Amino acid sequence: MSSNYQETHNQILKLAELYKEVKSVITLCEKYDPQQKLALGPLNELRNALDHIFRAFDPVEIDEKQFGKVANHLKRAAFDAYDALAIVLFAEISEIESNYSAKVISKICPKYYEEYHSEITKLNKILAEDKSNRPELKEKYFDKVNESIEKAIHIYDDIKSKIPAFERYSSEDKKRETQHNYHQYIGWIIALMIAFFSFI
Repeated sequence: MSSNYQETHNQILKLAELYKEVKSVITLCEKYDPQQKLALGPLNELRNALDHIFRAFDPVEIDEKQFGKVANHLKRAAFDAYDALAIVLFAEISEIESNYSAKVISKICPKYYEEYHSEITKLNKILAEDKSNRPELKEKYFDKVNESIEKAIHIYDDIKSKIPAFERYSSEDKKRETQHNYHQYIGWIIALMIAFFSFI
């Protein structure tokens, strides 16, 4: 086995490992975005990566420069999937928040305003990094984004699991408010009647 062949083989193995990581991110995105509304970006990057793979295997010789371009497109595909996943998660979380009062959310899920909001803000800052520089960023950045996305998924799953409790408490709270208003109205009516008869 020639040294050139071995080197090419090693580069392909590295790309295969990177692809596995990227695929796991895209699969996760598909899970939380089943309608694939935001899948175009990652799929386009995968198409570009495939294009460079075929360019690498020239009939005359292997163009190893293409492998670096493949890696960059794979990383961009992962970051685009992270972006899409974050957009979906934030939209879902925001919709849940808009459906219930702060009182209900705080009662059932105290962590939402105490911890979760700051985590979401932190993730937004990380994803705001200039996309054009992302492929050149160190692996630590990739790990940081992955960690933040995992936290966002945890937040979403936790809040979504509490929707039945939100519904129950919200319904009970409305009943309590209705009863309170009813008793208040009765009190006003009694007070008016007492005032009226006191002047007769």
